[in-house]
Amino acid sequence: MARFEIQETEGMRWVKVGLDDNDDVRAERGALNHYKGTIKMDVPFPSLKAWWVSLFSDESLLRPRYLSLIHI
Repeated sequence: MARFEIQETEGMRWVKVGLDDNDDVRAERGALNHYKGTIKMDVPFPSLKAWWVSLFSDESLLRPRYLSLIHI
């Protein structure tokens, strides 16, 4: 199960995510800025529902999925 921890330094906040074997987490495109360990990124093909939602909202159509034993 993924572990989420909110960290803050000098008024800036970010989320630290810990992943175990076969865990994954999805984020907005460009959200990853630092990681430790081995990372595998996968961008799954969007479903028809995701296409439809992205037409009428600001939600990104492509959201990468990060897999492995890492801290994002």
